[in-house]
Amino acid sequence: MSAEETVFGIDDLRKHIFTFLRAKPHKKCKACQCVLEWDKGNKKCDFLEWSSLEPHCHECFREIFSKNYFGFGCSIC
Repeated sequence: MSAEETVFGIDDLRKHIFTFLRAKPHKKCKACQCVLEWDKGNKKCDFLEWSSLEPHCHECFREIFSKNYFGFGCSIC
């Protein structure tokens, strides 16, 4: 029996090992739900994030910005 089989044969030890693995991403895009960071600092996709805005991938941010951008000047109705 190999060491791997021995370790994974012990239920308590196997459960303890799997508690260290992340089930949900650290950050994901608010619009398309793609994974931006799985672990802190482990960037999967380029994204924008401000303190008042949830993270968005570049594609979704570009799409949202282009819909809300009316050109230069004031857009007060």
